[in-house]
Amino acid sequence: MVLLGDMRLDGAAAFVTGARRGLGRAARAAVDEAALAPGRLDIAVNAAGVCPRVPPLETPDGVVRRIFEVNVFGTLAVCQAAVAPGQFGTGMGRPLLDEPELLGEFLERVPLRRVARPGEKGALMVYLCARASAFMTGSVIVLDGGLSLP
Repeated sequence: MVLLGDMRLDGAAAFVTGARRGLGRAARAAVDEAALAPGRLDIAVNAAGVCPRVPPLETPDGVVRRIFEVNVFGTLAVCQAAVAPGQFGTGMGRPLLDEPELLGEFLERVPLRRVARPGEKGALMVYLCARASAFMTGSVIVLDGGLSLP
């Protein structure tokens, strides 16, 4: 049985990449709220990511290189779990969120009919950092409102 104490991060210290904006900021806030202690590192969260809105066949080589550097090579150290986020209401999602017609078409394909709130990933990040998830390893958790369901 998982107890609420297993979800606490008291006394732990974390480092979160990509914490300046978007989902990284939400992850950092959630981890901070869980009472982390300075002076050591117990938790590492790589929340950095890029998503240029360029058609694949028109994407310059430098942009492809940057996507791989941040989204692929930057996460190779992940040993417990990876989160595969769907569309969130953050800056990276602005091109879709700012186009009502495109957003409507997108939401028709999402079973929950909405984009995610940044705090929804934050709660998952706290779980992944807590003792409650100690037996989890090598997992990919999809957080996309059901978009990837068949």
